[in-house]
Amino acid sequence: MTEIKAAITRSNAVLCDRITARRIYDELVASSDSLTPTALFNIAMMAISLGEVDKSIDLMERLETGGTWMQFWIKLLPRECSAIRENPRYQALLKRIGLDDESVKALNERMSFE
Repeated sequence: MTEIKAAITRSNAVLCDRITARRIYDELVASSDSLTPTALFNIAMMAISLGEVDKSIDLMERLETGGTWMQFWIKLLPRECSAIRENPRYQALLKRIGLDDESVKALNERMSFE
């Protein structure tokens, strides 16, 4: 249910209904301690859509510290958001979980994916 609510809210943000998106986002963030990793991931995406760079990274770091498999999807989140991609905290997070550009390149070379 929360995952669906988060996806709908992200759509509201993209469709410029930012008042509704912000209200639902605030509700979800307030209950984030009890949410599933998938819901946290979706809220992190919502945060990016609403320009909440620091909160998005906070949620991504929670996925990492929780040891959830969802942490490996965070590389895909900021594809179109340079404010996240270029953020030092985000880059450090990617490095800790082995998804920074250098680590991925080394893995590709070692596995002969290129």
